[in-house]
Amino acid sequence: MKARRDQKGTAGLGRNAMAAAFSLVLLIGCHSRDRDVIVIPGGGLTPAAPQGVYSVTGDQVVYLHWIPNTEPDLAGYTIYRSRDPEENYQPVAEVAARASSYEDGGRMNGVTYYYGITAFDTEGNESDFNEELIHDTPRPEGRSTIWNRVVRPDDAGYDFSASDRARWTSPSTDVYYEFTHDGGYRIYAANEGHDIRTDLQDGGFVDFDGIDWAPGYEDGWSAQGWVEAIPGHTYIVWTRDDHYAKLFVSESTEEVLVFDWGYQVSEGNQELEERPGFERAPDPVDP
Repeated sequence: MKARRDQKGTAGLGRNAMAAAFSLVLLIGCHSRDRDVIVIPGGGLTPAAPQGVYSVTGDQVVYLHWIPNTEPDLAGYTIYRSRDPEENYQPVAEVAARASSYEDGGRMNGVTYYYGITAFDTEGNESDFNEELIHDTPRPEGRSTIWNRVVRPDDAGYDFSASDRARWTSPSTDVYYEFTHDGGYRIYAANEGHDIRTDLQDGGFVDFDGIDWAPGYEDGWSAQGWVEAIPGHTYIVWTRDDHYAKLFVSESTEEVLVFDWGYQVSEGNQELEERPGFERAPDPVDP
C-alpha cells in the first residue's frame, strides 16, 4: 500500500528485446528487477520509466497508480507482478497510454505481491522498471457497527480476525465501545485478563486510505488503553496476537459506533516493526 522508502534502481530491457527474452524464460527463468540491459539496434528513444508509482491496499485487490508519461509516441504500460522482490516478475497486463492506474484484482489476502511498471512506445521500445520497489499485501475490509457496552454488552466488542461483533469481555474481542456521561465517547482496547495487550492510536482527521502503515514499537500508542471516538478520525490497532488493523469512525452516538475497518491477516505485516521477541515492557504502575 505504499512505495517503499528504501528505493532500488533497476536496469532496463527494451520491448523488442522482451520478446526475445520471453522465448528464453523456459531456459533461464523469469525476469529479475536487477538485470543486464539487452540492446537491440534500431527503434527510437526508449521511454522514461514511470514515475510516482504507489499502491493502495484493498480487499483481494491492489490498486496501482503512477504519473502519466509525456512521450508523444507512447503506446502504453506493462504491469509486472512477482512474489519475490528480486526476481520472477511476470507481465500480467498491458494498459493504454492514457492510463495512470491499474486494478489488480483476484489477489489473495495476507499474501505480499511485488510490482514493476514499464512504459513502451509505438516502435516497441520499453523503459526500465519504475525506480521504487512497490509491494502490497491485500487484506479484508468492511463496515461495521458496535454498540455501547452499557446498552448492549453482547454486541459492544469487535473481533477483527472473525470480522464480527463480540461481547466486550470476550477473549477474542480486540476493541470495544463505550459511552458514559462521565467518560464520553471512547474506543477501548480489550485488555482485561490478557498478558499481552492490544494497543490503540488516534491517527487524526485522515481518510481511511490515508494511513497505510502503523507507527513503530514505541511511537504514540495510547498509554491509557483507550482513545476518544471522533467521527472523521482514523485509528490504528495493534492486536495482542501481532496483527494490525485500522478503523475510520463515521458515527459515534450514545448507542452505537459505526466504522469502516481494514485488518491485516498477515502476522506482523504492514511494513511495521514486529514486536521484539513478541514481548512488551509492562505499563508503569502508580505507587
